[in-house]
Amino acid sequence: MPKMDLSKYGIKSVKEVLYNPTYEVLYNEETKPELEGYEKGQVTELGAINVMTGIYTGRSPKDKYIVMDKNSKDTVWWNTPEYPNDNHPMSEKVWKVVKKTAQQELSGKRLFVVDGFCGTHKDTRMKVRFIMEVAWQAHFVTNMFIRPKNQEEFDQEPDFVVYCASKAKVANFEELGLRSDTCVAFNVSSKEQVILNTWYGYPDIPIGVIRNGADCETDAINYAKAVANMKDASGSPAFARTINEYDKLPDAHILYRKLLAKAEDKSVVIASVGFSTNLIRLLDSPADEYSDLTGKELVSRKVKTLVTMAGNFENPDFHEYNVVKDIQAAKVILQEWPTSVVTSPFELGIQIQYPGSSIENDFGWAGFHPVVEAYKAYQPMPYDRPTWDPTAVLYAVEGGDWFTLSPAGNITVTDEGSTIFTPNKNGNRRYLSVDQNQADSIKAYFVKVISSIPVHRK
Repeated sequence: MPKMDLSKYGIKSVKEVLYNPTYEVLYNEETKPELEGYEKGQVTELGAINVMTGIYTGRSPKDKYIVMDKNSKDTVWWNTPEYPNDNHPMSEKVWKVVKKTAQQELSGKRLFVVDGFCGTHKDTRMKVRFIMEVAWQAHFVTNMFIRPKNQEEFDQEPDFVVYCASKAKVANFEELGLRSDTCVAFNVSSKEQVILNTWYGYPDIPIGVIRNGADCETDAINYAKAVANMKDASGSPAFARTINEYDKLPDAHILYRKLLAKAEDKSVVIASVGFSTNLIRLLDSPADEYSDLTGKELVSRKVKTLVTMAGNFENPDFHEYNVVKDIQAAKVILQEWPTSVVTSPFELGIQIQYPGSSIENDFGWAGFHPVVEAYKAYQPMPYDRPTWDPTAVLYAVEGGDWFTLSPAGNITVTDEGSTIFTPNKNGNRRYLSVDQNQADSIKAYFVKVISSIPVHRK
């Protein structure tokens, strides 16, 4: 058939379309050695392809929606308290949002398109077009549906179109009134389906590394390494991983440049809960393939706020760990970073201790849980632990309603690593604090959120 144009489906700048690929092509595509995570297919001893889908092994029926409009309002058996089922209504407004999310995920990619018939009788069957970016998903629907047999059947326009954007998630699902960031939505009027976040994991979250940074290997028991090295009864890693070649990961400051270059101006909030090494390298970076701007210019244009876990403003003689491990970097970031900075200091994390009782009692649903195993590796249980990093992340994600924000000012870092805050109405540095009621509320919220069962596991 002639080159397929997917722009009529709102999918733009497609690099290549593999249309109704043969099983041989699919086999080669899904077993490519460079594939990682849930995208990778493994050949079994019988020659079949095995894939891992993560925490799900099938559908997500509680995340199924049907657009309620004039055609479906009185023809669908909707979920009601009297007759509960999985047909949840979706507004046309929300449908437009989730469809756009799928279109954006599939744009600019190398895609698989599979046409297949649902039903065998020529008068009643339906031709369905599946558009996806994962080879084994194309293999799956090729198995499930009847392949066109002649040119006439290939040329027939589809009766229904499925946008399978399983790597995308609905980030604002609560705002849209959805149950989770997974969504399988049907529009019976437009004859379309959108599939979002049935990838079941997030292997595409980009990861960068700091090379030749501050040495902290012997500062404390390496609980992260202990968890990474855990094995299950079969000798396999206890926790699934999607990265095998760590030396191929980009430098963190280069990854920052790549992501910032794609972002809208003044749209990015950075949460930094470690040393400032990668941030100073970002500021010092020159123009590159991702942006003609220097690092400082890129940050000024794209970043709204930097939120850090750093410093101590109650005791000038106390040298906080994230500062003293790279004092020069901390000086530059806390004193010269070109946007506003909010820091969650040492004394705040001390006020809010995550309870060891929760670690021991609230994660039983998981079997193995990396947080629990990290606690066990760090020191004998039970013990409470300060929430230094979580408080910074909470502010970065949810804003300041949980905290008291200091007046505007400036932050100075001494050569020894002390952090000194000086009020200044023209300054753009602030730090967080809490009273006892706020501390109690945040602690309860942390226990609820951190130990809760993800919606995909319920």
